[in-house]
Amino acid sequence: TLGTSRKVNTPELTVTQGISELKRGNLERARSDFKAARGMAPLNPAPAIGLADVERIDRNYGKAATHYTDALQLAIRGGYAASEPAIRLSLADVYISAGRFHEAMDVLDNGLKRFPNLMDKWNLRRADAADGLHNAALLNWYYVLR
Repeated sequence: TLGTSRKVNTPELTVTQGISELKRGNLERARSDFKAARGMAPLNPAPAIGLADVERIDRNYGKAATHYTDALQLAIRGGYAASEPAIRLSLADVYISAGRFHEAMDVLDNGLKRFPNLMDKWNLRRADAADGLHNAALLNWYYVLR
């Protein structure tokens, strides 16, 4: 089975192996599999998404954002438009988790322009980002007034 052999030789199988490792909580093995798949298929967004997911779980939000951004660019340029909304939402979530609310709003606003039929999903995340902006502004005022 794939679980007992690490000799996986196609990008698709390597991504599948990475997903399996990720589900098992083996972040280092998953990271290694997704890096290998990225080397085999540098224009496919799936390995970049996998790397982003690993970094997100590991709370390395900066690295996760970089990988999601790479995946987004690959999806746009490479004809993987169907995956673009999910990548945008994941990128926005990472930005929100990292407290980078302005960047989250930019990603979501662009998503709303490109995919207006998904308005409910965009607006839900925009509300999260707006709450973060509002709370950050209140916190700043609290420290100024203190």
